[in-house]
Amino acid sequence: MMQMLNISRTISVVYFLCVCVWPGYGQDSAVLSPDMQRIIEKKKIVVAMHCDDGVPFYTLDKSGTLTGLDVDLARDIAKTLGVEVEFNRKAVTFDELVDFVADRKADMAISCLSRTRKRAVKVNFSQPYVKLYHTLIINRMKTEKLKAGKKPSEWLNSSKVSLATVKGSSYVEYVQGDYPEAQLVQYDTFAEAATNVVNGNMHAVIFDDSEVNEWVRKHPEAVIYVQTQVLKDKEDNIAIALNWKDTHLLNWINLYLESYKGNDVLKAIREASQDDSVKINE
Repeated sequence: MMQMLNISRTISVVYFLCVCVWPGYGQDSAVLSPDMQRIIEKKKIVVAMHCDDGVPFYTLDKSGTLTGLDVDLARDIAKTLGVEVEFNRKAVTFDELVDFVADRKADMAISCLSRTRKRAVKVNFSQPYVKLYHTLIINRMKTEKLKAGKKPSEWLNSSKVSLATVKGSSYVEYVQGDYPEAQLVQYDTFAEAATNVVNGNMHAVIFDDSEVNEWVRKHPEAVIYVQTQVLKDKEDNIAIALNWKDTHLLNWINLYLESYKGNDVLKAIREASQDDSVKINE
C-alpha cells in the first residue's frame, strides 16, 4: 500500500513539473529554441541595413520615412513572427553589415546583401531571394583599343586595366577572383566610382545591375562618354545574413522565403531586379 502511495505521489510531482514549471509544456506554445526564444522575448528583430540609400531596396522618402522592397520584406518577416522591427543603419560598408550580424549587433541583415564564400565564413545565409547580375560601366574612349572585339573576361583581366568598385562590397571579392591582374581601385560610393569612369580616370566600374540601372536613370547624359554591359554569366545572389548560431531562425527564414514566393513583396523585389534593362549600351 505504501509503495502504491509513493508511486502516486511521484506521478503527481512529475505532472506538476510538466504543467506548472516547464515553460510551454501543456500550453498552446511549444518550448522554443534559444534563438527563437530571444526574438520572441524581446518582441522585436533588429535588422542591419546599409547607411546609404539603395533604390529600390531601401531609401528614405521625402518625409524621411524608410521605404523600399527590402524594408517591406523585413517588416513582413517581423509581422509574421509577431514582433516589431528595428533598423540598424550604422554600417558604412556591406562587409560591415556581416560583421554586425556576426557580433550580435543585429539579428539579421537585409540590405541587398550578396551571398559570398568569404562572408559565409562569418555568418549563415538564407536561400537567395533575388538574383542580380554583374554589370560594367565602361569608358568608351579609354577602352576602345583594349576591347578590340574581346570578351570582358579577356580584356578586363590585364594589368593595363584600372577597374573600380565599391569599398567593402562583394565586388571586391569578385574582382580579386575573376580579374586578379586588373588594377583594383575601391571607392567609398558607387557614384564616386562611376564619376571617375566618366571622367576617364578609370577604364570601368563593376557592380550589380540594380545599382547601375539607378545611376543610368539619373545620368542620361553619360551616354556620350560611357556604355554599359550586363554580364549574364555572372550572377549576384542576394540573401539574408544571420548569426551562425541561429540555425532555427535560419530554417524559419528559408521556410518563410519558400512559402512566400508568390507574395507581393518578393514578387516586387524580383521584378525590380529585372525591370528596365540598362539604357546605355553598345
